[in-house]
Amino acid sequence: MFNSSAAIRSLIIYAACMAVAVVLGCLIANIEDLMSFYLAILLVAVMVLPMLLRWHHFWLICVWNTTAVLFFVPGRPTLLLAMVFVSLAISIVQHALNRKMEFAYAPSIALPLLLILAVMLITARLTGGIGLNILGSSEVGGRRYIFMLGGIVGYFAMAAHRIPPEKALLCVVAFYLFGVTQAISDLAHFFPPSWVYYILLLVPPTNWWEGSDTDFIAEGPHIGRLGGIAPACVSVAFCLLAVYGIRGVFDIKKIWRLPVFLAAFAGSLFGGYRSTFVLFTLTFGLLFWFEGLPKSRYLPGMVCGMLMLLVVVLPFTDRLPLTVQRSLAVVPYIKLNQFARDAAEDTTEWRERVWLRVLPDVPKYLLVGRGLGISASDVAGATSAIAGTQADTAIMASDFHSGPLSIIIPFGLPGMLGFIWFIWAGTRALYFNYRYGDTGLRHINTFLLAAFVARTIFFLAVFGSFFGDLMTFSGMLGFGVALNGGIRKPVRVPKAEAVPQLTPMPVHARAWR
Repeated sequence: MFNSSAAIRSLIIYAACMAVAVVLGCLIANIEDLMSFYLAILLVAVMVLPMLLRWHHFWLICVWNTTAVLFFVPGRPTLLLAMVFVSLAISIVQHALNRKMEFAYAPSIALPLLLILAVMLITARLTGGIGLNILGSSEVGGRRYIFMLGGIVGYFAMAAHRIPPEKALLCVVAFYLFGVTQAISDLAHFFPPSWVYYILLLVPPTNWWEGSDTDFIAEGPHIGRLGGIAPACVSVAFCLLAVYGIRGVFDIKKIWRLPVFLAAFAGSLFGGYRSTFVLFTLTFGLLFWFEGLPKSRYLPGMVCGMLMLLVVVLPFTDRLPLTVQRSLAVVPYIKLNQFARDAAEDTTEWRERVWLRVLPDVPKYLLVGRGLGISASDVAGATSAIAGTQADTAIMASDFHSGPLSIIIPFGLPGMLGFIWFIWAGTRALYFNYRYGDTGLRHINTFLLAAFVARTIFFLAVFGSFFGDLMTFSGMLGFGVALNGGIRKPVRVPKAEAVPQLTPMPVHARAWR
């Protein structure tokens, strides 16, 4: 039977789409005009809005580990930063329209985040403001405040909706595997030159040919470091561990998993960062412990496999690419090219010099930190031809390469108190989900706990940046809370009521009756 109303509605929709396509084509043809460009962006945003209203939370999960930027927005904010605020705004509106929708956030995690937010705002107010230079401020450094705010808001946006159990696997794959987009900027160099400009507009370039080593060593070969491929490979390995666990990855019946995992681990070494190797190893070791493998039959096999790998690799470590050797420089007693080892050791000495210079200033920032704002005149002096050393620039930018120093100097003891409270509450939440969560989420909850603890140890003892890593911590916690619908706790089984025992009637009493 012919439905005339449905046919008319389809024709109207088709005509509207054709009109939009024509207008959009005309705008793109004149894309050099700034007004036409922004009209095209606005038109695309209006077309995407219905999908955004429906799938904004899943899109937030997908972009969490990407580095794409909105190049057409002043300041070039990251796509993740924009999605955080958009997703939370949509969730608040949906909650206002539908009171039955409940947020899945946990108050024990929300309170320390609110304390960190209060400390950040008060410190910014007492030290000259946030400092957004794009808005005409004489101070700069506001971008780091915005990233911290994004990390705090990102937790509430991520935890605003419960992830259905049937979509848990899809979401964890999207959360980690979309990190492979970080390799696009490295791979762009292999595309035709006419494409590179447009690719790097969306995905900013990484340290494809890192020059930091030559800043410390004047002579010697140059170390090319793939700063995008390395984190992309880590994302692949972490995705396998989160979905299958160590037992599943090393399952000989699934022959493709172990080669992919080992290839991802090897690819992560091409970044030339010792921190990547340390974080990877620390996460794997903690996951091995939380899965209870030290007391299982996997321990002897794992030890034998590692010994065989060392026997095969150790004689040839000095013939590996210099980038890989630099990543392995943290391992003692292995044979490496002297230039790669010197390059790694010199960066360590540079960090130690920075720490020794700023440690005497710590006491005067205990009550009120110095904030993250930087005077524009100081920036101009640092970038001039007569600027000081790299250490001076790093200290001015609060880039101490140390997690504790990146908290205590900008935000004092109140900031450190908020961070310790946040880490304790987050570890407790992930541990409860690991112990009492659904069995179907066992692998994911175990990996989230191991990854969070490893990241905390790494932040405190190896390398960290408070305004940069807060987004990472809040993302793992928000994802864990959304996955489990909050913080799982042990189910209390009510005790059975005691049934009174009836005393049997004496024989002579029964006879009398």
